[in-house]
Amino acid sequence: MSLAKTSSKPVQIPWPWVLAGVVLMGELLVLWILYDEGFEFTCRDALPEAYCAFAGHIVPRALGVLAVLSVGALAWPSLLRPLLTNGKPQTVPGMGLNLLGFSLILAPFSWVSDAAGSFAVTMAALMWSVGGILAAVGICLMVTPARGWRDLLSKSWLLLGILTAVGLVLPEVTTQLFAWSYPLWHTGQVTEWTFAAVVSVLLVFGYTLETDPSIQLISANDFAVLVGPQCSGVEGFLLITVFLTVYLILFRKDLRFPHVLLLYPLGLGISWLFNVARISVLLAIGADISPSLAVGGFHSHAGWLTFTALSIALIGLSRFVPFFTTHEFRQAPTGSSIFKDPVAARILPFIVFMLSALLLSTFSQNPSLYYPVRVLALTAIILAFWPIYRSLPWRPSPEALLAGLAIGMLWILIPASDGSVQPYGDLAGLSLAAWFLLRGIGTIMLVPIVEELFFRDYLEGRLRLREGRGWVVFAALLSAAAFAALHDRWAEAFVAALVFSWVFRRSGRITDAIVAHAVANGAIFAFAVLSGRMHII
Repeated sequence: MSLAKTSSKPVQIPWPWVLAGVVLMGELLVLWILYDEGFEFTCRDALPEAYCAFAGHIVPRALGVLAVLSVGALAWPSLLRPLLTNGKPQTVPGMGLNLLGFSLILAPFSWVSDAAGSFAVTMAALMWSVGGILAAVGICLMVTPARGWRDLLSKSWLLLGILTAVGLVLPEVTTQLFAWSYPLWHTGQVTEWTFAAVVSVLLVFGYTLETDPSIQLISANDFAVLVGPQCSGVEGFLLITVFLTVYLILFRKDLRFPHVLLLYPLGLGISWLFNVARISVLLAIGADISPSLAVGGFHSHAGWLTFTALSIALIGLSRFVPFFTTHEFRQAPTGSSIFKDPVAARILPFIVFMLSALLLSTFSQNPSLYYPVRVLALTAIILAFWPIYRSLPWRPSPEALLAGLAIGMLWILIPASDGSVQPYGDLAGLSLAAWFLLRGIGTIMLVPIVEELFFRDYLEGRLRLREGRGWVVFAALLSAAAFAALHDRWAEAFVAALVFSWVFRRSGRITDAIVAHAVANGAIFAFAVLSGRMHII
């Protein structure tokens, strides 16, 4: 069971869909590792530029198509109907065709280089093209039989074509959006206002500054900050806009329109003020404390810290100010204490988890050294909600244990880049033993509870806007993508999230997903400690 106040019969995720997703993400991961990171071949010197421009971004294009089609299924649920009502997927033939195509894609890696002749390069391009088509067709057959796709194309060929095209050009669209955003930052009054505001703040605090308004350069004690694209805040404006849009869609039934649209100018204005404060603090840290801490720690994470703080503030404002909420929401019964609220039990621990990570990353160049602080914070918030967690059915199924072990082995076997700094720094003796103990408690016991309750139990439930297997799959994919975005090893995390989601849906008990996650983390942590490869965690 989940923490929701009402329960329903769990909806089973179709295994072929999950399998197709796992195969696709695994293959994209391999292609990214081989061709984006270790392939010594200058495509534009040997093949048409248009071909190279398209093939060179094939991984983000595939992810873009998947994302856009998922959004399309959300907006037009009828798209999924032909895929769900035309018989069983052709799993085995589809996988065979996919693996044949994938083998053709991989084959040129071993013999194509800048020294290869024109015939070899032409053959490689042909194998990449044919292999890509075969691999894509195989994935499609793993989702539904050919007649399902014929049915879909006969009814929605134009919409499907438009969505696919949008997904294919997403890399260029994203690049162009940022290219357009930065010139806007450098024109008009915005640059001058921000530069003047930062100078005013620092002067109030007594700093002796050297400034160059022509290029928006501010320096103090031989540490300089350029108020330009790197510190512009444009990304923050875009993030807040996207966040508010998604939030208003998900919680539209609780919010009062058009009143909540005022959150857009409010959020953008506060984001600008936060950006001024961020630049000011950045220069203060670099001038008075440590330039390396300013650049390597604060500058890298302060933007996300302020974005998170602003997002939480806007959520609180929209929920607790009657001007922004509907009458039905205000009249809904509330619990006597937030620590008795099942929804809060799924959300608040995750907020504490993320904020603690952001704070430590902002003010330390080795935040892993202070992981015990996060453990103490998570322990406190989990104990506050413990009566709710204790009431859950803690009787793990064999599938949960096996799934967790499989994910742990997958994480261990896939190579990971070595960390340049030991996570425990220069600790030794009892301090080092205590660090390992608390790291293990956090990794194996606390993190699975926090992440599974939020991603699988809360977020997936919110994303299933309607009944049906298609919405179950859509919610699982989207929540898995959000889960993967928080991990450096995003491909492995995406696969793990889908497996944990299947475990949850299969039994209807969120505790099974928690146990599977804990088993996986336990196996990874044990291997990391015994092998000394702490960077894999």
